[in-house]
Amino acid sequence: MAYLFGSFTLLCITECVGVKWVGFTLMCYGVSSAVGSFATGKVLSHVPRFIVMSLNMLLMLALLVFLLVWERQPSYWVVFIVPILWGICDSVWNTTTTSFYGIVFEGNRDTAYSVQRCWQALGFSVSFVCSLFFNTLWLLVSLYVVTMPLFIVAEWRYGQEMKKIFSKCHNNKNAEVIGASNPLSQAASM
Repeated sequence: MAYLFGSFTLLCITECVGVKWVGFTLMCYGVSSAVGSFATGKVLSHVPRFIVMSLNMLLMLALLVFLLVWERQPSYWVVFIVPILWGICDSVWNTTTTSFYGIVFEGNRDTAYSVQRCWQALGFSVSFVCSLFFNTLWLLVSLYVVTMPLFIVAEWRYGQEMKKIFSKCHNNKNAEVIGASNPLSQAASM
């Protein structure tokens, strides 16, 4: 998000189509982010989280690669489509990770959400500082390449833990049902 608000508005919007379009393009980002958050919540109730997140990360990587290879020139479609797609990707990322934290840290949600916001703010600040010294697109691409497999691993490990817990609960329930209907176990308990 810091790249979009900082470098993209300066290098792509202001230099390509003029400063008067900055507000409109960022408004498109905000609207697409809001609509994307609502849609993501609906989609997550039908599609597994790791699939939604994987598709989102691939879309974001494609967007970042496009920005890396795009030769800046006056183009209204780029100036509006990039913030719209960025807003959708950002909304999916925020909605999905927030819901994942809420599920994983069920007993300690306040701390989990506080830590999440703290890291987001730190990342925002670091991105602005880094943009003074080098093109932060490369940093974003490398972070996405690292976080994609890590999120999938975290999702997989969480799924494995849930299977173990479900299996234990299911086995205990079956043992109670079998024990209750088994006359030998009832006779032994007398």
